[in-house]
Amino acid sequence: MIHLPIHLAREAKLGGPFQYRNMYPFERYWRELKAYNHNKGHPEGSIAEGYLAEKSLTFCSRYLKNISIKFNKSTQKEDKYVSNGVMSIFKYSGQTKGASDRGNRLPHDEFNQACIYVLQNCDEISQYREEYMRKTEVEG
Repeated sequence: MIHLPIHLAREAKLGGPFQYRNMYPFERYWRELKAYNHNKGHPEGSIAEGYLAEKSLTFCSRYLKNISIKFNKSTQKEDKYVSNGVMSIFKYSGQTKGASDRGNRLPHDEFNQACIYVLQNCDEISQYREEYMRKTEVEG
């Protein structure tokens, strides 16, 4: 390993800056093309057919309205506003990550934290919260 820097300096002198001779962009593109290959017997035809199909669909889809394509699709991190008559605290719908397991339950302290968050941030129950505060002030 001590001998390696000697060759790296020589390669830098011969090849010039690394960005002009690296193969990473080509390798990424080749990986994309290899993903089109579904017929191992005739890979070149399969790759050409897949590439042509994707480019044709992309071209045609730019002229269709109300179709979700990779150019007008919203990002996954963007939450959408949902107005379906539910409480204001639940107006944004997010996306789940990973596999869902309906058997999991929150630990008791996390469940209490979630309840407190809803109670403190939901406008629909503000009148009940104020009534509770008045009653506790009279009793206390």
